[in-house]
Amino acid sequence: MQSPLLTDKDTPPGFRRIGVVVPVYGHSRFAVEAVKSACEQMLATPHVVAVVDDGCPNPETQHALTACRARYPGRVISLRQRNSGLSAARNTGVRTLLGLFPDIDAIFFLDADNRLENYALAAYAAALGTEDSAGWAFPDVHAFGLTPMVDGVDVRETTLADSALRHRRGNISEAGSLVRSDVFRAGVFYDETMKFGLEDWDFWLSAREAGFHGVRVTDPGFLYRVRPESMVAQSRRQTDEIMAGMQRKHSGLFARSALLADEHEEAPRFLMADLETGEIRATSDPLLPGRTLTLREAASLFEKHLSGIHEHDVPPVLVAHHGRAAADMEWPQHLRSLFFEALAEPLSGPHILSIRAADHASRFVGDTRRARKDIEAAEALIALIPLNELSRLAFERPKRPGLALVRDVTRVEHWSLPTLEQVPPFEGHVGRKRRIARLSALLRPFTRVSQARPLHHASRFYRGPIVKDVRELMADDLCGYAPFKPFPFIARGRGRCLVAVAPASLADEALQDAFGRFCERLSRAGLRLSLALDGQTANPVFARAARAADFENILLDPVPAPPPSDFGFMGSDIPVQDPSKHARLMALARGHDALITFGITDFLPFAGEAKGDKIFTILALDDILVERDAVRRRDPVTVVAAYEHAHHVIAAGAKARKALANCGVPSSRLVPTEALAFTIKSRLAH
Repeated sequence: MQSPLLTDKDTPPGFRRIGVVVPVYGHSRFAVEAVKSACEQMLATPHVVAVVDDGCPNPETQHALTACRARYPGRVISLRQRNSGLSAARNTGVRTLLGLFPDIDAIFFLDADNRLENYALAAYAAALGTEDSAGWAFPDVHAFGLTPMVDGVDVRETTLADSALRHRRGNISEAGSLVRSDVFRAGVFYDETMKFGLEDWDFWLSAREAGFHGVRVTDPGFLYRVRPESMVAQSRRQTDEIMAGMQRKHSGLFARSALLADEHEEAPRFLMADLETGEIRATSDPLLPGRTLTLREAASLFEKHLSGIHEHDVPPVLVAHHGRAAADMEWPQHLRSLFFEALAEPLSGPHILSIRAADHASRFVGDTRRARKDIEAAEALIALIPLNELSRLAFERPKRPGLALVRDVTRVEHWSLPTLEQVPPFEGHVGRKRRIARLSALLRPFTRVSQARPLHHASRFYRGPIVKDVRELMADDLCGYAPFKPFPFIARGRGRCLVAVAPASLADEALQDAFGRFCERLSRAGLRLSLALDGQTANPVFARAARAADFENILLDPVPAPPPSDFGFMGSDIPVQDPSKHARLMALARGHDALITFGITDFLPFAGEAKGDKIFTILALDDILVERDAVRRRDPVTVVAAYEHAHHVIAAGAKARKALANCGVPSSRLVPTEALAFTIKSRLAH
């Protein structure tokens, strides 16, 4: 049947010729149906069908293909090769068509047990022609055969739009897709070493790495036959092993920075709402603009999610914020850290952060019964509202949702932040006493959305990756199943460096100057720096460290440190891992591309694990740190020698390098401090 939306005259321009590749091994009856459906397409554009016999031993298959060639002379090209697998057969077909017909603009892959409606190629070409930058058009899968539906057909949606994020966790593009010839000319072909399935998923990931993306075809006329003995059924038994190999092969796509950047663009974690200005934006990084929304658009997004929680994603946390607890230039440096620390606790309900400026860093949990007073009194307020709380409010529809939310607050945290400058009182148009009223105004549209599920065709299902699951799996990968979520520092490319320093390494002016020179070199090289300070940092120590360079983030540890746990090595005390800090420090390290410890810090015992986690680890030992044994019974050279194996590079002054070499540290691991920035950039570029 021809689609009522497409006719011969409606075939989209821009395609000089279209090819179809049909790999065949057995299934002679099915193959005849497939070839027939490919040849009888309603297209104004010329098209040619390459049938590749992958060394099938059955004479029936050869007879059937001979009959097809005779029935469609000039349209069917019949090829035969030694049995080499599905990927090799597809590649043979592609190379043959590109060699014989240089004007072919796109090639469709049709497996021998599937078939096409006569309008299919026109529908695919129409979708692919609308986006010049798209590399392929992929279908909603119309499955027939072994399906649970009464009429034997069901439609399986894998995504509502192309998504690089979802594609990493599930194959959203069926092999029955139309691919631009430019993809093959860019060197992207099927991996012929993949013999056990998922080769099409691997092909799409390779195309993405080459800079292409897909476009969805909602009514493709593509019919997928479900059989119990298909390659897809067999590949499910080896999925984990195949997936591990694909992740290694496409390491760039699965890199932490790439994953977080795609999440920020496609499925941001936060819906940020400024109670002062009314601005709303969807973002995974509180310092990036993200996508700006009106309040009505945000509520509509939430309504769509309620109507189809698997298909439609909405940021899982609504963040209402007001005021600041640091000077204008300093406040952004603390935001990512505040989000990171606060979200380590599961959000079972509304979570309030009350933040003030002080002369030290501290954090303690308050009384939820005082939540209303804390909201009105805080210098800076951040309210974290989980998605399930919005759903509850939408169900209950309270007249004053701000008050209803305050009554259900499950956690109140009081934070103190040391600052460099005296913080002037925040003077906004919205006073602190009106924060709850503004919360009600923000939440009211979310409580009025419709919860009626829209009508769906009984045979149409969503079977693609669910963003909630993708996001949770990604957090597990990035944070090692720790309670912490990924550190919200989004950047395309690599260059994020976490610089850790202890107060003892900033004890006097000479040490502070050395740290300042060290960080300044890194900043001048264009590296993006985060500063991690050990322990409860008082204002003078904070000021010394924070002024050392242009840090994008300042990470404070406001929890009192336990007594140090050491063991002896060559007459010196060597720090060991503190289990209470493991999850936090490793999650912070995984949020960066390089971990740099200046002297002896809490991060030092975790450097080996970070190195094994593909983080570039550097230990910096300035000459002045060697001269000043800042901690009794702890010789810096001995400590560094004990942990040299845990670091890719040790950056040291001339005296320190000589002392380390005398302790047995390989000279290949030692670099001058002046050359460290170049070493980091060179390493991260590969």
